[in-house]
Amino acid sequence: MFFLNKNIRAVIFDLDNTLYNENMYIAEVLHIFSKKYGLDFNKNDFIDNENLREKSNDIFSFWLHNINFYSKQKQEELFALYQNISFNMPLYEDARELLVFLKRQRVKIAILTNGVVSVQENKIKCIKELKKYKPRIFYARSLGKDYEKPHEKSFKMVLDSLNEDIENVIFIGDNLLTDIVGAERVGIKAIWVNKNDSKNIANVEFAVTNLREVLVKCW
Repeated sequence: MFFLNKNIRAVIFDLDNTLYNENMYIAEVLHIFSKKYGLDFNKNDFIDNENLREKSNDIFSFWLHNINFYSKQKQEELFALYQNISFNMPLYEDARELLVFLKRQRVKIAILTNGVVSVQENKIKCIKELKKYKPRIFYARSLGKDYEKPHEKSFKMVLDSLNEDIENVIFIGDNLLTDIVGAERVGIKAIWVNKNDSKNIANVEFAVTNLREVLVKCW
């Protein structure tokens, strides 16, 4: 898998579940909401649920229905909190190590993320330590929902800004479709972060189980 070298001038990261645990962000929202209404909520169990996103695309509606506490008003209240919550959210430790390395090597760091722009902006604010790595942040939804990853337009937006030859750019993400297929479609070398060690890697050229492997295997 040795394909990275001193010619790599820019690394583009996905955000959610690549650089940090998104369950932690959602859990903090639900924790605050639960305290307000006196609900029983185990934050640690929620954070450790690796299959959470497979259950529903609308996690707040799913959660409220699951505890028989749903109303449209409460769903909207949760989403408002999702957009505006303020707390200090850590990076994954392996992500931090890779970012430190890239900064020392003077490699450009970028983040391309899907999702409602106001929510993704707030997540970036909550990951306070990100500032020290000076990443260039790109919100795919700013182009319109139809142009989010894996659409080529979102990746080209980042490439145009980085102003680097495409062979000197790599993309790192945890989603096979939106991250890996999308990046490769425009000619960017991509590394799949296979955190759950899935065996569904038949068509994946480069995969790691954590970001430390990017350093060990690729530099």
